[in-house]
Amino acid sequence: MSLDKQESAIFTTVYAYALMQSLIQATLLISSISLLRVQAETCRQASSF
Repeated sequence: MSLDKQESAIFTTVYAYALMQSLIQATLLISSISLLRVQAETCRQASSF
């Protein structure tokens, strides 16, 4: 089973796209977790006053 050049180019493009999507999702997840942490910290400080 051999891939011709066009097929391997398509495969590479799809793979790169999927990788990029997962990186974006990971970044969004991390930033939302950080945001939640900051909000929780702010709430804790506000309630201690």
